[in-house]
Amino acid sequence: MEFFKNFSFRKLLYNKKFTISLSIIVAFIFWLVIVIDQNPEREQTFSNLPIEITTEGTVWEDQGLEVVNEITQKASVTVFGPNYIVSSLKADDIKISADISVVNGAGNYTVNLSAVRNSDVSGYSFLSVSPSSISVQFDYYDTKEFTITPKVEGYQTIEGVSYDDAVVANAGDETISVKGPRSILSKINSVIAYAFTDKTISSTSTFDAKLKFLDVDGNELETRNLELGVETIKISLPVSKTKVITFTPSFINAPNQNVINSLMAICRSDVDKFTIAGPPEVIDSIDKLEFTLIDVTKISSSNSKLSFEVAPVLPNGVRITDGIDVATVTFDLSNFAVKKIKITNFDDEGTLPSGLNVTYSSEISVEVCGLKTVVNSLSASDYYLAVDLSNATKGESLVKAVLKTRNDANVWQTVSCEIKVIIK
Repeated sequence: MEFFKNFSFRKLLYNKKFTISLSIIVAFIFWLVIVIDQNPEREQTFSNLPIEITTEGTVWEDQGLEVVNEITQKASVTVFGPNYIVSSLKADDIKISADISVVNGAGNYTVNLSAVRNSDVSGYSFLSVSPSSISVQFDYYDTKEFTITPKVEGYQTIEGVSYDDAVVANAGDETISVKGPRSILSKINSVIAYAFTDKTISSTSTFDAKLKFLDVDGNELETRNLELGVETIKISLPVSKTKVITFTPSFINAPNQNVINSLMAICRSDVDKFTIAGPPEVIDSIDKLEFTLIDVTKISSSNSKLSFEVAPVLPNGVRITDGIDVATVTFDLSNFAVKKIKITNFDDEGTLPSGLNVTYSSEISVEVCGLKTVVNSLSASDYYLAVDLSNATKGESLVKAVLKTRNDANVWQTVSCEIKVIIK
């Protein structure tokens, strides 16, 4: 109540700050009343509006028909309406769409453009759209799989080193699935993973290769309308070196060197040499190859000629290049004979640990093979069975026995055998 007793309207009118504020408010009210009452209308043009053309939501979407060409052209729209509404419009309030009712399949069409509202702002109309129409290409989108062919060019070579065809580096990347317009996919004849380098290549190298799509004439196709998933792929250029390796058969279970010499004298191979290839650093370290071993106990004169297939044992990364994977070794056994004898002599050849004693089987029959003159000249007492007892433990067990002679005659057993021993 005290406030109202002291309040004076006259004093308020002479207050400068109050009168300025009041003047602004009154002026705004008068302007707003005039604008609304007079309702002036005007035009305004919005430029650089994006043009959106899509088959989404139409029957063509279900059939895979889509717009092929990229729509980079912009449109201008002129609107008309009350000044206060038009003044509040922004470019985002307007959307440019196309009438695709003329489309009836793949091909080029001229479609009409129209402007539609893209916000809640209303009370205005569209006077014009420029351009009023544009040319649009439609096509069916398919997905097709292609095999990738790797290719490396431009590299410098080294004498004595072989350069194989490039390969895809990672398993599973040999093919690529491509989605795109049917008219473009039908033109693709091959897909190349291409890499270029001017460096000297001395070992297998890997590159990031760009994918190129070529037509039947080898011309590169435009890929901007294709969905590739990847633009580059890793490929490798295999580099190898070759070497010729002389083949010499090797044996297992031979009792002595004389037997090996005897067998080498009567064997013939259909392969003298193997040509191998592989990484240069690996090939340079190879002086000879290991081959699968011929088991002497499998050689018997029951047949006058006996053959074995022998294959090279290749290190990792090394391969045969001449197409010969095996050698056939044939033995001429026409001057050899077999004979069955009872062996009563056994020898651990000093392998039995000290402090232990051994008892052998009383006798064992063994078939032996060798030159007729040698086999016929030897008696049972000239043979013994050698056993390795270095790992023997107390008890009864079977151990492998190898037939030998006291004078290292070139004879051998034709069947592997075991004898029973008792260690105490």
